[in-house]
This record gives sequence, C-alpha cells and structure tokens, in this order.
Amino acid sequence: RRGAWASGSGSFERARSAWTFNNLHVALGSTTLALDGRIDTQMNLRFALAAQDLSLLSPGATGHLKAAGTLAGTFSDPQFTGNAHALDVEYQGVKLKALDADLDFEPDAAGKDSRADLRLHGLSYGGRTLDAASLTLSGPPSAYVVHVTASAPGIDASAQARGAYAHLNFRGQLTALAFSGNQALHLTLERAVDLELGPNLARIDWLCLTGTPGSVCADGEWHPNMWAEIGR
Repeated sequence: RRGAWASGSGSFERARSAWTFNNLHVALGSTTLALDGRIDTQMNLRFALAAQDLSLLSPGATGHLKAAGTLAGTFSDPQFTGNAHALDVEYQGVKLKALDADLDFEPDAAGKDSRADLRLHGLSYGGRTLDAASLTLSGPPSAYVVHVTASAPGIDASAQARGAYAHLNFRGQLTALAFSGNQALHLTLERAVDLELGPNLARIDWLCLTGTPGSVCADGEWHPNMWAEIGR
C-alpha cells in the first residue's frame, strides 16, 4: 500500500519445495509479521501476526487481527498450538464482529490431550446472520469430545460428538443434537448414532429427531466424487 512505512530484518530462502525462515520480521504500517522455522513435507514454523488495518494485507478489507503460534506436522496431518483474535472484520460482503480461538492440537504427541476453544460473534453475509457460534474439543485423540453450538435469529442449535481422531479423520458417535426456537420448535436426538468425518468421506447413520412439532429422520453420506456426479 502506498504511503505505508515498511521495514524488515532476518532472512528467508527457498530450496525446491522447502521454505526456511530465520528470525524474519516484517513491518508494513501498523501490520507486523514474524516467522521462524521451516515449511516442507514436515513443518515446524513459529509465527506471529498483528494487523490493525487489514487493508494493508488485502485491499478492501477492514478490521483487526492478531495471531501467534506454532505450526507443525505435515499438510495431511497438521498440528497447531496458538491463538487468534479478530475484531470488526469485513471483506467482500462478509462481516464478523469478533473471533477468538485458542488451540493446543498435537494429536501425534504421545500421552497428550488436545484442547480447542473457538468462538465467533456477529457473522453475516448476504442478509443472513449467525449471532454466535462455538466449538470446543478436549481429550486424547483416541477419545475426543467435541461440542458445537450456534445461534441465529429465531433458532438455536447444539451438538456433541465423541470418538477417535487420526490423520484428518474422525470416527465416533453423534451423542447429542438439538434444535430449538419458538414454542413450536424443540427437537432432540433420539439416540446416539455412528458418525464419520474426513476430507474424503462424511457419513452419518440413520438418526431421528423427536419433539415438537413432530419427528424427523434421515441419514446421509458424502464423498468428493459426488461433486463430479452432480456436474454431469
């Protein structure tokens, strides 16, 4: 961006597919970025980003962003420890009032529990609004407990799942699911059902929601080839 003060220190280099950063510090106006480590088939990168004006990163964007942490593992099995905070973000019609994330996710670390806490407020796009949403994760990779909540005008939803995680795939059970709104809407999961989520497959067994105004039952499965089949 023209007129923005810039400075930097440290060094970086690229050798084939590998990027190495040696105490790299870059400042552009009120935005600062620090990188130290390596990105290759195996990653070990420490980073810190603070942006008081997102338009310096992308023209037309507004808001504040701060993030810091360590990225490790591989692209197919990533590990992340750190936190991120965003405030009053707007970009290409998407508006976000606030985002807070705190993660300690190293599923390959022997004997270590994972932890994640993500919360967002005031997400809107195209006339639709999500007032608030949250996702929490806890436990060892062999027995994760995931809880999700969401609130939009006229409806609240919550879900909980338990299961094992490995290499971007989660296999377990959906143990709770509920939707509520006005007095005419209150549905809850009848019983726990098997659930599988991953980049190449999403599947949920036959489930039934019971309550008011009645019962709803369904199952589902998705895989990437479905997009090709739909496009035919």
